Amino acid sequence: MRDTLGIILARKGSKRLPGKNLERLGFDGLNNNLIEIVVTKAKEAMITDIWLCTDDRALRYTGGVTIISRPEQLSGDNVPSEAVISHILNRHGPDVDRYKYFCLLQATAPLFKPRRLKQALTRVHNDNLTGCVSVNPAFEPSGNFYIINIDLFRHNYESRPEQGLWIPGIHIMKLSWKECVDIDYIYDLRIAQAVYEGNVIK
Repeated sequence: MRDTLGIILARKGSKRLPGKNLERLGFDGLNNNLIEIVVTKAKEAMITDIWLCTDDRALRYTGGVTIISRPEQLSGDNVPSEAVISHILNRHGPDVDRYKYFCLLQATAPLFKPRRLKQALTRVHNDNLTGCVSVNPAFEPSGNFYIINIDLFRHNYESRPEQGLWIPGIHIMKLSWKECVDIDYIYDLRIAQAVYEGNVIK
């Protein structure tokens, strides 16, 4: 999907689970921290260009991505993702112009199946959709991915910033509960690790 820009936002200063972006899901000795798992899945879904926007120097060695510096004023606890995305799109305008969509990927929601992301991307491109956002079985935002038309996002964010990523005409994709674990606290991490390792008693 060469007209889709993958974007991952990663702050250093998580207070509820410090250093969570470098936490691992598996215990097999492989290099499978949250960022790298999401990067690998995005590439499997055919997103070829991925930008990692971060203020964490420890993440600057992440392979397969372009590192974008995250300004200090956009690294606070209460800064919304869409404000950072708007900054990226405006700051790197000439490099962004070759893309029609961006796909925001959350390192803290890494359990989605790559084929589901690829399915969403294919539908968005083939039908020229506004975008597609993943939701859980209760139809609540799951945080896994947000695929959004760049021009429509820019226009909507300028006029209705309070709507964030939820621009008019957006489509949704319902994922399974297992895919929708969002890692914010230590118990979220342990649940995600159990799912990743297959340690779920049925």
